[in-house]
This record gives sequence, C-alpha cells and structure tokens, in this order.
Amino acid sequence: MILKCPQCEAMLPVPDASFKVGLPKITCPKCKVSFVPVFEKVNGMLDKTVVLTKQQIEPTAWLIVHDEQAPLQTFEIIAGNYVIGRKSNSKPCDIMVETKDMTMSRNHFIIEAMTGKGFSSYKLSDCKSTNHTFVNTISMQDVLTIGKEKYSLKDGDVIQAGQTKVEFKIKSSVVNSALEATKIIAQKGFAKTVLLNK
Repeated sequence: MILKCPQCEAMLPVPDASFKVGLPKITCPKCKVSFVPVFEKVNGMLDKTVVLTKQQIEPTAWLIVHDEQAPLQTFEIIAGNYVIGRKSNSKPCDIMVETKDMTMSRNHFIIEAMTGKGFSSYKLSDCKSTNHTFVNTISMQDVLTIGKEKYSLKDGDVIQAGQTKVEFKIKSSVVNSALEATKIIAQKGFAKTVLLNK
C-alpha cells in the first residue's frame, strides 16, 4: 500500500501486513512527521493503491522569528524532528529562516517534538554550529546540566542562533493559533543582539 504524507506529500510504501491490527502510526522518513492514515473512499470503495491522508494535523507549538535582521516569520511545530538554520539552496534544512545574519549556520539547531495523549515534550540541541546556540541569552553549554546534551524547551524560551532570535510558543488555551502566537511576539520589543565570543 502507498500512503501520502500529509506534511510533505511524499509517497510512502507501507506493507499491507502493517494494517492487519488496526491503523498503524507512520513516521515519514523524509520530514519525520508521525501520523495515522485516514482512508478515503473513491466511488464508495476504499482505494487500495493510494491512501490520501486528509487528516488535519494541528501544530502543538510555533517558532517565531523576532529579530532586527530578519522579517517576522512563524513556523509550525508538529511531532517530529526539525533542523533549523539560515535559508540556503545548497544546504537546505527542515525550517529555513530568511535572515541577513551570516552568523546563523545553515544547520544551526534541532528541535525534537514528541506529543501524545495529554502530553508534549520539546528538546533543543545544537548542530555543532560555529556560533553556538543560546537559550534566554545563556549558552546551551551553560544551560545544560552535566551529562545532558538536550535542553527541555518551555513556552516563551528565546533561542538565539548566531545573532538571530527565535521565540518558542506552545499551544495553550490562551495561544491557540499561529496568528495569536505571532501577534503576541510581534507586540514585544527586542533589544539589539550582541554576539559574545565563547
């Protein structure tokens, strides 16, 4: 059976045996989004060649670029792994930030989003970037406790990649859409970013 990823629309071959006991959770190898397929009937019959996944996947968090060197940008976070960096055609990543900041690497940091029934977890790690990753103005190296390589992101954390600042917002009863998250961040002022040698 072939499934279409609802995020990147890649066509994914899945063995028929995977469907013997209910609907399996599929993770797209291309964009790392996990989903449960939704079968669509064509002329009253289930199409067994291509299963279109029309299920709406709601974001659980957003990354909002709020910086003096870049236009305001909002990126959705759904379950999966995301490499974030400066926009580049030669070395693309999952979330490409449009910025004039050459101190932001093309593959700068990673967010791992894990969601389940009633819980969500977001881990931040650096991609061994030249200018490091900072959280709330503190270097990741200083934020992490001994033996840990990943930081647990919280709502409102400000991630700095090079000189570019990105704020992390988690979906809640107060912030329920990309528009609301972006509006809250856009109303804040921002101080000029200074890059410190570490």
